[in-house]
Amino acid sequence: MKKPSSVAIFIKPGCDDGLFYTKRVISLLAPYGITVLLDARHRASFNVTPDSVRFLPDEQTMIETAEMMLVLGGDGTMIRYGVRAAVLSKPTVGVNLGTLGFLTALERTELEKLSAIGTGDYTIEQRMLLDAEIRDAQGTVIHRQHVLNDVVLASGLRSRIAEFALYSQNGMILDYRADGVIVATPTGSTAYSFSAGGPVIDPTAEIISVTPLCPHTLLRGSVLLAPDTELRISGKTRDENTTDVHVTMDGKNSRLIPPDASVHIVRSPHTLGIVKIGPNRFYDILETKLNKK
Repeated sequence: MKKPSSVAIFIKPGCDDGLFYTKRVISLLAPYGITVLLDARHRASFNVTPDSVRFLPDEQTMIETAEMMLVLGGDGTMIRYGVRAAVLSKPTVGVNLGTLGFLTALERTELEKLSAIGTGDYTIEQRMLLDAEIRDAQGTVIHRQHVLNDVVLASGLRSRIAEFALYSQNGMILDYRADGVIVATPTGSTAYSFSAGGPVIDPTAEIISVTPLCPHTLLRGSVLLAPDTELRISGKTRDENTTDVHVTMDGKNSRLIPPDASVHIVRSPHTLGIVKIGPNRFYDILETKLNKK
């Protein structure tokens, strides 16, 4: 692969106090002539700014300027920056400073392997995204978001079972009485969907999975859909005069959807290029981390 001329580093707050890992990354990439881009707020952490470091005013400018992005954090941080990277087709490499680390290429003890970026000894693995919209009863879009992991519709705080109906462009797929429904990408199959009994899907596959949460039905398994399915989901609690269904996308910003609103989910035209260094570690991580005692 081509050596990037610049790499922007994004850091999860509280994960790299004193920029210990960041400074080590800078020293590893500098011999290869790679410029490291940092947010200007980190300038005070350097007594002397290395020649290979350039400070930029904000994160969006960093993303637009860099040829590659490097994330120091866990999977949540990778999702946060990965979606933004996908929109601008920026390959992204992660160093795990969190717990599971399914999306990250390396652990914190493996920083030396980042020299592979300088030698071009890495691959890029493409991951599909979803585009999700919340539409009101008149069809007006009231929220739109790119999604790397999952979209979750769930009954709210009153502990009431809800009714969900799933449709594709070809008609009804099925309906559930359940606590909720999870629509996941292959990348998201090892997150909330897995905890709800959904299947583990190879992250490079192109599949949309639908998994019910605590369904009150004999059909308890997941449904796997073709990637080009145009999914529409409506949900309501048993009280016809109110709604208590919330939508959460990639684990953030839960929204109470209006009565008679629906959630529309399609495959995104964007994909996230995740930088891989060394052999594919997905199944090793699966075995090691999900089987932890």
